[in-house]
Amino acid sequence: MRKLFYLIIILFLFVCCAPKQKKVERIFENGVEIVVNHLVPYEIKGQPKSIHLEKEFSIDTEEGSILALGLTDIMAINVDPDGNIFLWNSFMTKDNLVYKFSSDGRFKNAFLKRGQGPGEIQSPTLPIITESGEFVITDYFPRKLFFFDFDGLFIKEVSFNARIWVVYPLGNSNYFVEEVRRPENGAYSDYLMLLYNQEMREIQKLMFYREEDPRSAAKIKGTMIDRPYMLWAISKGKIYVGNNDQLDSEYEILVFDYVGNLIRRIRKEYSPVEVSDEYKRKILSPYEKHPNVIMQDIAKRIYFPKYMPPYQSFFCDDEGRLFVMTFEENPHEGEYMCDIFDPDGHFISHVGFGNFAEWDTIIRSQLVVIAKKNRLHCIQQKESDFKELVVYKMNWE
Repeated sequence: MRKLFYLIIILFLFVCCAPKQKKVERIFENGVEIVVNHLVPYEIKGQPKSIHLEKEFSIDTEEGSILALGLTDIMAINVDPDGNIFLWNSFMTKDNLVYKFSSDGRFKNAFLKRGQGPGEIQSPTLPIITESGEFVITDYFPRKLFFFDFDGLFIKEVSFNARIWVVYPLGNSNYFVEEVRRPENGAYSDYLMLLYNQEMREIQKLMFYREEDPRSAAKIKGTMIDRPYMLWAISKGKIYVGNNDQLDSEYEILVFDYVGNLIRRIRKEYSPVEVSDEYKRKILSPYEKHPNVIMQDIAKRIYFPKYMPPYQSFFCDDEGRLFVMTFEENPHEGEYMCDIFDPDGHFISHVGFGNFAEWDTIIRSQLVVIAKKNRLHCIQQKESDFKELVVYKMNWE
């Protein structure tokens, strides 16, 4: 009896003193769920706490065999449902624009030429592979959307009238659209994320940002190249859009469904990162050294806030997890910290996630990192300035 009594006491103390899983904090505003995340990740039953990246292979544009194919740069990447990898060559190339490799890095074929013939493209932007398995490319001018199969065979084209940068077919006859609008006097540019219907007509605005023309603006924000206002990701029936109205100590990502309903707000506390002198030099140098006096004048009007934006990019995997790349530096040189959220918007991990190249290019937020089939495909910049695609296996712990 005495042993049984002691056993009961021990079990009681274990239950009372064991660390408890923190309850997820949710609030509702105007009928919309807001998931409140703090600096410490939640412990969610069934969700991993961390991730380890294991390098599998790379496709290096510095290698002779790759250069011989005509692939001289990697501007963007995508992955089809079978794991085949599509690399986007330099926009200025005279060779093929798209190079297809198998899931283990073997070259398969190349396609898509510049021109005005059937299936040829003039001003391409990004190669999109949708959740429904469509391979589409937006031609900024003459304003067309091209559909191909995964071997590069041209299928059809759809015309539109606006200055559209990216079109993503959502599979329900609607399109997600990234558009730029400018008045005739060119005093500013409006950047919009929209939903279009199947007739390519606007049905809803998801996000909006206005930027003054830097040639005429009195002051120019020093983080204009790292602006977070045109960031989006699409996964599992949801559209993730970065909220431009920054909160004091939190960032916020809006979650819409495919018909434009705001279904969730994901909020996350973050640790501000001060704008470094090195970053300032990086931004100012191209303007100060430019032979055009107008560009030199722009450099004099650039100002820098005390802190960087809360994040520099985000993307989703095919399981619906959201990865937010911050400006926090990991103790390991060259790595940034990444906030990882589960499909319900719960903050589950804060990990160092490598130095993925070219966050400050025009396509930095989309198709620089692709997470599919439990593999991370990312563009990395080598010390030689050549780029390589590096593929990692994602080991969840």
